[in-house]
Amino acid sequence: MENPSTPQASGELARSSFPKRRGPLITGFPVVLDACVLANSTVRDFVLYAAYLALYRPIWSDDILRELRETLARFGIRPERIDYMVGQMTGAFPEARVDGYEILVADMKNDRGDRHVLAA
Repeated sequence: MENPSTPQASGELARSSFPKRRGPLITGFPVVLDACVLANSTVRDFVLYAAYLALYRPIWSDDILRELRETLARFGIRPERIDYMVGQMTGAFPEARVDGYEILVADMKNDRGDRHVLAA
């Protein structure tokens, strides 16, 4: 008999039951994920799971990850937990990192603090 507190008994899937993705993510619908999306753990888990299902292709930059680290630190998250989380994200989606956008930042006309996001 299953223990009612186990994920399987409550209808939830255990994380280990999800198959590992193999090879690069192939989808034509890119989405830039800003720090404000990635900072909330519930939202982050949802959008990254959708990316895992290949519903879209996640995109982020080093600037976005730096901003995410700063935001999580302001929330009181320990640096080693932030390093672990960012490491898991970048390891799971190595193709998400975009570069070469820096030259476009100065030409963006949106809010100065968000120009790096639009350029990415």
